[in-house]
Amino acid sequence: MRNIEINNGAGRLTQRYDASTLGYGIGASGSLYLLDGRLALFATANYGPGIGRYLSMVSPGFGAVTNFGLPGVTAQTATIDTVTAMAGVVGVQYKFLPNLQSNAFVAAGNLNYPDYVNQFTTTSSAINRSLWAASVNLIYSPVPSIDLGIEYLHGSRNLLVPDGNGVVGGTADRIQSMVLVRF
Repeated sequence: MRNIEINNGAGRLTQRYDASTLGYGIGASGSLYLLDGRLALFATANYGPGIGRYLSMVSPGFGAVTNFGLPGVTAQTATIDTVTAMAGVVGVQYKFLPNLQSNAFVAAGNLNYPDYVNQFTTTSSAINRSLWAASVNLIYSPVPSIDLGIEYLHGSRNLLVPDGNGVVGGTADRIQSMVLVRF
């Protein structure tokens, strides 16, 4: 649970907006180890109004928004509303050998905004409505202090409103490798 405050810091009282609302969230996670620990299954889920900034999956996630500054809305008539976020991850890890393992996951997130956010012309094209990603990797350890890995990641996002070019979201694919040396 947390208090979310929006304060524009305006010097003139008629232009000053200072409001707060309560945000909270609930989460659950679990894991299951099978085949003498070689196979691990895990999952996590989170839900709550005002938790968007705490979920890296939905970043940038907002805890709350206000309609202050929209046409016809004054500091006295403005409202502050939490943004409800839902996110989850499901994954698996399998150890083929003591020095060879693979991991895979699927993650998704969704943000629910008040309808007036569609009117935010300067920032709404950068506001995510939903995202999902999937990844698979392979990690080999030739010696205990060195890991060599390769990973493929696919992600997709949908924006709250189209950007100036009509883009409503996008996808990304990435292949990356790594060398980890522990000393």
